Amino acid sequence: MAGGDEDALRQRALVDDDSRVQEAQRLSAATNDRDDAPFQSKYEARKLLQTVRNDLVESGESPLAVALLDCLLGCNLIETEESSSGELLIVSSLESIRKHPTVFHAELIHGLNLLGIQWSQRGDSSRARTHLEDAKAVYDAAFSSGDVPHGALALNTQTLFYLAQVYSQLGDTENAAFYCRQTLNRQLDQRQINALEWASNSVKLSAFYISSNRLRQAQYCIDCAIAVKPDGRSEQHLHVEADISCAIGELLARYLHASLELSSGRRRPPAQGEPSSFDQRVDTFDQMDVPLPPPFNVIEHVKDAQAVVRKAMSSLQHALSIYKLDGYVSDHVVILQKLSGLLKDLAAFAGDPSLTCKLYKRRIDTLEPVLLKLNPKVYTDFVRQMSFEIAEACSDMADIKMTQAEALPPTAKAARVKKINHLIAKAIAGFTAFVQSLEGDGEQASVDPAHYRHYLMAKFHIARLTSKAIADSNDARVAGMQRSLDEYASIVRFCDGKARDVSAFRDELAICRDMCALLPIQIQRTTTSSP
Repeated sequence: MAGGDEDALRQRALVDDDSRVQEAQRLSAATNDRDDAPFQSKYEARKLLQTVRNDLVESGESPLAVALLDCLLGCNLIETEESSSGELLIVSSLESIRKHPTVFHAELIHGLNLLGIQWSQRGDSSRARTHLEDAKAVYDAAFSSGDVPHGALALNTQTLFYLAQVYSQLGDTENAAFYCRQTLNRQLDQRQINALEWASNSVKLSAFYISSNRLRQAQYCIDCAIAVKPDGRSEQHLHVEADISCAIGELLARYLHASLELSSGRRRPPAQGEPSSFDQRVDTFDQMDVPLPPPFNVIEHVKDAQAVVRKAMSSLQHALSIYKLDGYVSDHVVILQKLSGLLKDLAAFAGDPSLTCKLYKRRIDTLEPVLLKLNPKVYTDFVRQMSFEIAEACSDMADIKMTQAEALPPTAKAARVKKINHLIAKAIAGFTAFVQSLEGDGEQASVDPAHYRHYLMAKFHIARLTSKAIADSNDARVAGMQRSLDEYASIVRFCDGKARDVSAFRDELAICRDMCALLPIQIQRTTTSSP
């Protein structure tokens, strides 16, 4: 050991062997303070640490020992919500003790962890990440040398936990998931876990793997959550139970949707970098005796798709029984939207027009009753989303039924007209409600640029549907075409006005321009052909 470290060890011993410091550490860990004086023990610990520091300063021979006490005092101040003063002490003390990392492992990690937390709470996630990565590097160096001091393992677990949060704040979901899994694994290794909290975090981790199409890994995380979750009927227990059911439903919904995408890819050579199957890797938790889930293979047959949908819907319905509309509006609506998405993907998988209409009718019946109960001023986003989704389903059903009606004899076709026009009117009403909610005061200028694509698509649907309604006279047909023309012209004016980025609507805009040229001709022909 270098001479500098030997002196550092000597000075450290001055602190560690002092009975006042030992008593301060005991007081800092106390958990029996009264509710009206939650920091009483920590205040008493601070007095003892300050006394020892004063004695060392007077001796003038132990600057590292003073720095170590400053670090301990800084941590104490942060833990008693005196953040600014605590941060200053920690930063100044780290300048000295950082020069001897092998001697002050635990203090370095603890101090850097607290600095990371402080900057995270201030919203500076990048700065928080720097401190936490430094803390991790200190532990990794100690681990590599085989010299991990007492308490450093628990502190490193905290580092991993905070890194998971910070990377999530930074939008780096891959690193967030990596550190979350490491945290969960470490908690199992230490055998000191809150089982319910661990199960909840494992479910949250599965969400990342679902979004990354690592479905087998996601299933493993869910299975581990089920294995760890304790029995109970408290509100927290029920919430974790519902979250597990939601995760299963989400996993299976993703399985169906991804199978659709992969199946369509098999009809052509995969593009470079495009997956042709699911990622079957599973990173296990060291202390979990949970079998690996079976591989996920691309769904090829409608019967298999229907089986997946039944299982997913059963899980989501169970979650709905816990997250009821009365009290859990957001959770309830999100689950209903997942149910609707399942039915939409099943319809696409089957490719049967009649089955599609039945499934889309179920989607509407799932969403519409709740939509009618929501206050649009309070749940604006949900009302918009559900209005658009219902309108889109009605529009698609109308298109299917119009195609089917064309193959029927005139008498049978006439019987379908009322139903088709009802669907068209309902779709237009839904898209109109969506458009009006974005316009706010009725002015197109108030539309948020983030919503341009969906706003324009809703108006595009209105324009298209208005001219498709089946009219019983030429005058009615002309009126419908004129309303359609007005809507197409409104879209063109919006896109051409000001400096709006409507590049995501480029293809549809070209159609709008064409319709603005063609519809006047059709209106003229229809008008002149009137008896």
